[in-house]
Amino acid sequence: MNIEPASISNAPVQPVRAPEPKAPTVTAQAIQPVAPKTDTVEISIPAQARQLKLEGQSINQIAYKLSLSVDTVNQYLGLVEQKQA
Repeated sequence: MNIEPASISNAPVQPVRAPEPKAPTVTAQAIQPVAPKTDTVEISIPAQARQLKLEGQSINQIAYKLSLSVDTVNQYLGLVEQKQA
C-alpha cells in the first residue's frame, strides 16, 4: 500500500474578507424610558432607628448602621431626655 502526501497547490490564494458588522437593531422596548418606582417609601432616620430596635438591634448596631452617635439614637428612641436650650 503506497500512500503519497497530499499535493500542495501553487494556485494564488484569494484573501477572505471578514463579514461586515451589522448595526444594532433598535427595538421599541429599548427606547421607552424606565418608569420611576412609585411603590417605595423612604422612612425617616428616627423611624428607621425605631424599626431596627423593634427588630432586636442594639443601640450600638443602630448607631453604626445609620451613621449616628449613640446619644442621637437614644434620643430618637426616647431613652434620654433632650436637652432644652
